[in-house]
Amino acid sequence: MSNVTGNFTVTATAVGNCGSPASQTFSVTVVAAQIWYADADNDNYGAAGTDSLSCSQPAGFVSNNADCDDADPGINPAASEILNNGIDENCNGTDSVVSSINETASEIFGLYPNPGNRLLNIFIKDKYNIEVYVSVMSADGKVLWKHQVSRQAGLIQLDTQNWPAGFYIIKIESEAKKVDLKWLKLDK
Repeated sequence: MSNVTGNFTVTATAVGNCGSPASQTFSVTVVAAQIWYADADNDNYGAAGTDSLSCSQPAGFVSNNADCDDADPGINPAASEILNNGIDENCNGTDSVVSSINETASEIFGLYPNPGNRLLNIFIKDKYNIEVYVSVMSADGKVLWKHQVSRQAGLIQLDTQNWPAGFYIIKIESEAKKVDLKWLKLDK
C-alpha cells in the first residue's frame, strides 16, 4: 500500500434504472496519518511513549513529545528555569545551577554594575595567563553572547541597550574554575 497524499479530483458516475448516467465531481484531500502525543498537563507539550496515530489531532494530544514531566504544566521546554532547585523546568536535561561564589572565584571573575541598564562589565583578573570562556544567557537559557578570552586579565564591556529587562546568567569558565553569575538588567 502506498502513502499518497495531496488534493485529487474524483468523478463518480452512476447509471440509474433507466440507463441514464449521472455524474458528480468531488475534490478530495488525502492526508497522511500523523503521530500525536498525549498532553496530560495541557501545556502544549506531549510526553514520549504516549503516542497515537491519527489523520487529525485527537483531543488532549499535541504534535510534539518534548515534555519531560507531563504531570506538571510548569515544566516544559518553554518554562523559565528556577536555578538551584534540583528540578529541570525547561526540559534541557539539567537544573541550571548558580554555583556559590567562593572567595577564589569571585576574586578572579566578576561583573558590574549589578543591577545595570546599559553596559555590562565583566572582569577577569588573574595573575596567570588563562583561557576563559564567557557566555551570557537569558533566563530561559538562550545564549545571547559567547566569547573566548585568552589573556592575563581584562574587561569585557557589553552594550545591553537593546536587551529586554530581566535576569541574565553570565557563565565564566576556565580550565580550573567555573562561576555562574546572575545579572539584573533594568529598563532603559
